[in-house]
Amino acid sequence: ERRHLRLVLTPTGHAYVAQVRTAVDLLRTAAAQARRHASDTVVVSCEATLAIRWLVPRLGEFEALHPQLSVHVLAGGGPIDLAGSTADLAIRRSDYALQGDLVVQPLMDEWLGPVASPQALHKAPWHAMPRLVSETGPYAWADWHRLQPKLAAKALAGKQPAERRYGHFYLSLQAAAAGLGTGIGPYPMVMDDLQTGVLAAPLGFVSAGNRYLVLATPQQCLRPAVRQV
Repeated sequence: ERRHLRLVLTPTGHAYVAQVRTAVDLLRTAAAQARRHASDTVVVSCEATLAIRWLVPRLGEFEALHPQLSVHVLAGGGPIDLAGSTADLAIRRSDYALQGDLVVQPLMDEWLGPVASPQALHKAPWHAMPRLVSETGPYAWADWHRLQPKLAAKALAGKQPAERRYGHFYLSLQAAAAGLGTGIGPYPMVMDDLQTGVLAAPLGFVSAGNRYLVLATPQQCLRPAVRQV
């Protein structure tokens, strides 16, 4: 309809647009799914610290075994809706609620323990050094105290250690490696540094009761590239 100097859709036109938009969105989604199914690229959503300290260091070996595949890593944490995500796979801890119909594959268990640089431990015991705390893992020390109450109480003897706070968990682990104090290390995130001697675990590790899971939708599991990952 012409109204003064502009054109306005009729009610029938508005209804038509809504129906056509729905049809176009369905076509767009179907085309994107078809491209992803045929693609040799797999997008993995992974918690940032685990991605930096465990996943990314292993991608070179994986891609050497599967040169036809390309793995893209997205940093992300917490619950994820894979059906509405750009990620094909997600790695999450088992204490997060699962959303939607998912295929779940256990990856590895989570273990906790204090970690510090060997050089720093030669100068002072682990409990005498500043405690390294991160804003993205604020309860890690509390979890370890809960799991090892007698050991923690004996080491600290009622004393409250000084704290150094960092904005992200991987920064607190990097600070531990730099000799700035004692961090709390989930074993998968510190295992490489333990093997190379960058970090030491004076008390070993205790099971946290959680595990890391690989999540995927049943539709994505049909893709050959996803099945190889």
